[in-house]
Amino acid sequence: MGPPRPGEHGQGKMRLQCRFAGLGVNRRLSAVPGRVAGSSTGSLPSWGRRANFHCHVNAMPSLFSGEEFVTTLLDLGTTHVVWVPDSDFGPWEFTLEASRLQLVRVCREGEAWPLAAGLYLGGASPVILMQTTGLFESGDALRNVLFDLGLPLLAVVGARNWFVADSRPPVSEDAPLSKDVPLSKDARLSKDTARRFTQPILQAWGVNCTIVESLEHKSRLADHFRACQSSGQAGIVVLAEGPG
Repeated sequence: MGPPRPGEHGQGKMRLQCRFAGLGVNRRLSAVPGRVAGSSTGSLPSWGRRANFHCHVNAMPSLFSGEEFVTTLLDLGTTHVVWVPDSDFGPWEFTLEASRLQLVRVCREGEAWPLAAGLYLGGASPVILMQTTGLFESGDALRNVLFDLGLPLLAVVGARNWFVADSRPPVSEDAPLSKDVPLSKDARLSKDTARRFTQPILQAWGVNCTIVESLEHKSRLADHFRACQSSGQAGIVVLAEGPG
């Protein structure tokens, strides 16, 4: 299979999932054609050359390109991105690093909320990026920062496997995630518990949320964050993702 054309697979970037034989390790890489992330020479890093590995391409593109996402955040006045990248966010790393945004990496998602809180209290305007699985892991930190401290932090949460049809919960046209929106039977019976629990957990927390699940809905990210900034509320945008 040849390299993707520009505009395919996240603006010409391929997401590779590699299983290294004999190491018992799964490693997810983001790369442009002919280069693997982490290698400055254009070839595989040393750990890749010494291992027997097999890769397949995740052909599901992200709803945003890195350039679109960076432009949106800069228009919102964002200064820092506090993140744990997933297979959809990972390809944005080069664009984020090349921008005026300060990219802050954390080891676990539970660290993202207090770190972003410190940035906010110091006068910065951070946005947090993580996947739904990390959102669950960081729930206690979220509770403390958003509710006990009352800080109006903003976050983008990647909804893993949202586009997998067997259990994706339907979303109404204006896409609220309020406690008044019933969860569908398909969502309740989802085989992927990360997908199954996303909506009810956000409803239980009562965080001001919306979802972006199609190209036509991309403007919701900026619109929702501007509304949260105007009202002084915390806000989360759930960004639908494919398998990963």
